Amino acid sequence: HKGGPCACLTSGQACAEVTELESNRYEITDLTTCEPQDVHDCFAMVYENGDFTGWSASFPEGFFPAEEFPSYGAEDNGISSIYVSGEGCETTLFGNADFSGWSVTLAEGSYSIEDLQALGVKDDDVSAVAVHYGHLPDAQEDDDVPSAQGPAGRGGSNVSPGSEGAAGGA
Repeated sequence: HKGGPCACLTSGQACAEVTELESNRYEITDLTTCEPQDVHDCFAMVYENGDFTGWSASFPEGFFPAEEFPSYGAEDNGISSIYVSGEGCETTLFGNADFSGWSVTLAEGSYSIEDLQALGVKDDDVSAVAVHYGHLPDAQEDDDVPSAQGPAGRGGSNVSPGSEGAAGGA
């Protein structure tokens, strides 16, 4: 509500107290916090072995170079199978920790080592993971994308739901 007092309805909302002494209301100072935000339940579960066994690690939506893998329970160059969860969600795997080298983008579904290799993923050679809703954003348009990525899809494969190599899904 621009120009007048407005009640803060949720925690975390940017508000400032209104200077009117008779008022117990607040003015919202950042209107972007009032706009509905798109929320997606995207995540990727990666596994040590090609048959979804061994250690496992869950990555939420975001960009994760190899140096961040241990904090999620994964190891650099140790991923051999993956489950991508969330309608409209995708996960892009990269050969290098700076989001360069080979890359393969996977739609929602389960991918054993055989599935991954058929798509061009090298066993135990993943050094960066990007979990995203829809297509991977172009680094030149999105400040959240690591700059080494370049245009989406460069050097990679895009796999759609129900395409060969996707074994099942949620």
